[in-house]
Amino acid sequence: MYVLDEAPPNQNDSNVWSVKIDPRTGKPLGTATRLTAGPGQVQYLSSPIDGKRLAYVKQGWQPDVYVARIESNGTKLRTPRLLTLDERQDLPWAWTPDSK
Repeated sequence: MYVLDEAPPNQNDSNVWSVKIDPRTGKPLGTATRLTAGPGQVQYLSSPIDGKRLAYVKQGWQPDVYVARIESNGTKLRTPRLLTLDERQDLPWAWTPDSK
């Protein structure tokens, strides 16, 4: 079993794969099988010696962008509202020319 990072645009995600190995040559015996799917990075893998179970920990973060009006000379923040409506990792890089 091994962990493999996903291809772009999901390069921040990883999943667990399995492939049988020839113990004499160290070469794969067939094609790999994907064991997990989903967002996040696999951080830890653990398996007992008999190999009948696998435990893993996936870690992920989901940044979103919120906007809010600033009032009273910068001393009051109105209720923020969610600007991004997707499952991607959204980060604010710049404002539009009209500040909207």
